[in-house]
Amino acid sequence: MPKNGFVEKLLDVKKLSTTLSQGDVACDVCCDDKESWGEKVKKKATVYCADCRRNMCEQCCGHHQKFRIPGLHKLIELNSELNVDELLLKFPENVCDKHADKCTEIYCFDCKEAVCMMCYFKSHNSHRCSDIKEVAEDLAKQMTSNAENLTGKVGEFQMTLTNIEENWTTFCDKVSETEKLICERAEEMKQLIEDHKQSVLEKLSVAKD
Repeated sequence: MPKNGFVEKLLDVKKLSTTLSQGDVACDVCCDDKESWGEKVKKKATVYCADCRRNMCEQCCGHHQKFRIPGLHKLIELNSELNVDELLLKFPENVCDKHADKCTEIYCFDCKEAVCMMCYFKSHNSHRCSDIKEVAEDLAKQMTSNAENLTGKVGEFQMTLTNIEENWTTFCDKVSETEKLICERAEEMKQLIEDHKQSVLEKLSVAKD
């Protein structure tokens, strides 16, 4: 199955948003280090590294920046006022499956996948490709157009559904009327048969006398 970077990022954002809504977030790095030494010391996390997927306090963030190339990892300041949409915009772009330090920049129509520039040169340079942002814009326009068409169809289907419901109500009323008429007609026929029976019995009695 192909990796869905957007869904993974959305799950991370949702998890982080839920954690922020519960109050102060503890530093993941300090907790791990202290627990290994048998201590329980929790420091408040101030940033979240989207690449490492760890919450870090100011001290751990400083060490993190020293050991990482500046700007390579995306750091997000933790703020409980940020909602899911705002957090999603702060997360980095989708990363290539094969090259963790490269972002997806090209969309290959032949393979139907988003790739980085390195993948393009190695495997997709003979394929029909385009800038991923242009493809996304075209797809967004197409989706908007489809959504507008669907909105119009929703109105038509609602009218059709209303007509079906009205016809169903009329049909049920007709069924009830017909059922009542059948019962009334059956009772009339029963009464006619009963009257005829009594008349014949009376004639039989007269003949007997």
